[in-house]
Amino acid sequence: MLPFIKNQDILKVNYINNLELLKRFDIIVFFQDGHYICHYFWRFNKYFNTLEKKFITRPLNPLRNVDKPSTTSNILGKVENFKIPIWFKVKIILISLVLSNRDGYA
Repeated sequence: MLPFIKNQDILKVNYINNLELLKRFDIIVFFQDGHYICHYFWRFNKYFNTLEKKFITRPLNPLRNVDKPSTTSNILGKVENFKIPIWFKVKIILISLVLSNRDGYA
């Protein structure tokens, strides 16, 4: 989550009682492939029809592909003491729109 969250920063992570309340750009911490990952929430994955809901996150670099879907049981919580600035959200959305027109990225 560089440049907004650096490796030595201390995160305040709160448990999420209702995952349906997650919004796009909420910063979350989740466990995947043996690592704790801090990325922003993009959406629930509507293409997997499984018992446990899956979600998609993204890194701050909008040119990098989305993360692979993960199950909601891997979410540790939402980061409360860091937010993505509005100007950066707009930048990510604009780049996503350009890329989705090019190769189905969004």
